[in-house]
Amino acid sequence: MQLLNRKSLLRKHPYILACYLFGTLALLVGAASAGPTPSAPLQNETTTTAAAALTTLPIQVIAAIIPLHDDMIDDVTTQSLERRAEAAIATGANTLIIELNTPGGMVSSSVDSARYLRNLSENRGIRSIAWVRDEAISGGTMIAMGADQIIMSGVSTIGDVGVIMMGPGGAETAQDPALDAKVESYVLAIFDSAASHNGYDRLLCEAFVRHEIEVWWVENQETGERRFVTPEMKDELLGKSAEAQSNPDSPWRLITTYIDPKDGKEKVLPQPVDSGTRLLTMDQSMAQVLGFSKKIVRDETELKAYLGISASTDIPRLERVWSEDLVSWLTSPIVRAILIAMIGLGAYAEFHTPGLGLAGLVALIALALMLGAPYLTGLANIWEIIIVIIGIALIAVELLVIPGFGFLGLTGIGLVLVGLLATFIPETPGPQFLPTFDLPESFEGIKRGLLTLSGGMTIAVVGMITLSRYLPKLKVMQGIMPENPTVASVMIDDTYQGLARVGDIGLAETPLRPAGKARFGSTLVDVVTRGEFLNAGDRIEIVEREGYRVVVARLESNA
Repeated sequence: MQLLNRKSLLRKHPYILACYLFGTLALLVGAASAGPTPSAPLQNETTTTAAAALTTLPIQVIAAIIPLHDDMIDDVTTQSLERRAEAAIATGANTLIIELNTPGGMVSSSVDSARYLRNLSENRGIRSIAWVRDEAISGGTMIAMGADQIIMSGVSTIGDVGVIMMGPGGAETAQDPALDAKVESYVLAIFDSAASHNGYDRLLCEAFVRHEIEVWWVENQETGERRFVTPEMKDELLGKSAEAQSNPDSPWRLITTYIDPKDGKEKVLPQPVDSGTRLLTMDQSMAQVLGFSKKIVRDETELKAYLGISASTDIPRLERVWSEDLVSWLTSPIVRAILIAMIGLGAYAEFHTPGLGLAGLVALIALALMLGAPYLTGLANIWEIIIVIIGIALIAVELLVIPGFGFLGLTGIGLVLVGLLATFIPETPGPQFLPTFDLPESFEGIKRGLLTLSGGMTIAVVGMITLSRYLPKLKVMQGIMPENPTVASVMIDDTYQGLARVGDIGLAETPLRPAGKARFGSTLVDVVTRGEFLNAGDRIEIVEREGYRVVVARLESNA
């Protein structure tokens, strides 16, 4: 039996390659969204997985470290956190160490991550500890607030959860009251829950989010009670004048010094502890002094001591899997610009070559990645994908069904561009079908989307010019895009051997009604008039010649 050649099979049946590529894409998406399935703890000593290593920890504290070192917190971050947490819990972990080093990211994803950690604690009894290694800014602070405890490394920062918008002059703090009411209240709910659950001061929690909050720290000299108060409350307790506030007989006084937990030295405490011109941001020492951080933990050795775990016991680290990194990589602006260029170039090459070829499949795969990766990260919603599909359908109808290029084609192009641009705008928290522009990352997403689309289309145009002018001349590319035919290669063979050319004069051999035969020299030629009837023997002249079609007219001298 003759074996099929793989290359010839794909050429004759390109849909097989399409199924293979789309199947590969489906496997990647499935791996990114689901991750490995947790299994029961293994008992043999040869097991090397992090999940199985959890069972070797002491029964009092079975811990696992889940690093969140994301440049941009998105839905992949949340899904990855949940996947790794569930894998650790399935093998017996009761304490999750969330190792944070992130400048923040999407509001909705940060809130979802914080809520997940809080639900683990309240509904399943799983303790979570946020370990700030370098920084947990903005969304990173939100995730830390969802944990049961916060610990910080020797040099670290936490705070600054303000709503920042991208305006004409760059980054601007939001001042819109409607924006404050919708977005800031959504974020403040996480901090209010943290204050109730962990005993954080509510006023300080609000100062993380609202820049106009001014906080003072006062102490009752008789009872030792300490409070964080607003300027109005401070004036009520200490008096408004400087003399009253410095009166040693007053029961309340401003706290002026603190003991730095990092080195044990007494230091001057700046008052107010948070001014009304900036958002609350703290280093590792102030975070512990103000009651947010439990301890400064510099490395894993100190972490084990804090948790009461033997120094000889390794705490497993559950890292992100490659598919999660791949999805995040596919949503980077540079990669998405390249995907847009591949869509344009693939479509151009496909329309200039017969049949369904590799170029069309590349364009389809690039479009699937362009829409699928943002959908997994939470940037794209289902309606945006539908809009792009409708736009492509309208363009196809315009090109294949309706002659010319008009309203449907322009509408389709507009829908495709709007749908692709919308995939750069993150989803607004709450039940909404269409996106709004209330979130700080919305305008940044529009800006990033316009730059990415422009860059990708520019690359595509340059590539089209290159394809049309230079690449068809290369032998390696002629199979993809054959060279344009020459005039000689498409001319029909001349059966009259150079006779019967425009201007030649002959005689009608038969009546022309309007077709018939005419003689030019010794050659008999099939001819046709432009509608007039001529008699046999009339002198005629060739006025037009198109391949086999010879058009004649009565010679005026016959009249």
